[in-house]
Amino acid sequence: MRAEIKTIVSLDIDDLSNYVPKTDDFSFLLRGIVGSENSEGEESFDITVCTLQWLQKQLNHIDVMMGRHHLIVKDYDYEKILDAIYRYVESCEGDNWNEVALKLSCLGYWEFEDYRD
Repeated sequence: MRAEIKTIVSLDIDDLSNYVPKTDDFSFLLRGIVGSENSEGEESFDITVCTLQWLQKQLNHIDVMMGRHHLIVKDYDYEKILDAIYRYVESCEGDNWNEVALKLSCLGYWEFEDYRD
């Protein structure tokens, strides 16, 4: 089973392809809607896209920061960001959806990541 991106949206930015950050220290949330290849099911994975400058600014207020679910970029280049996400998602395979989703959850926060029966 392989992962496939159904769509990518931002909860913070309306038009990702024309977005121009106001400063070099930016971050925003991307939501990848992903399912298994050639199926209709889908689940969300939230990714914080940020720059090193933004991370440094955060570290001015705290001593330690966890890096999971962050995509760190040099600058805002929508095509490069999409390419990196698509390449990672397409590399995620497993015997079942749970195995695939666990791999995807390294990139973004899976909506069912902490779910327990």
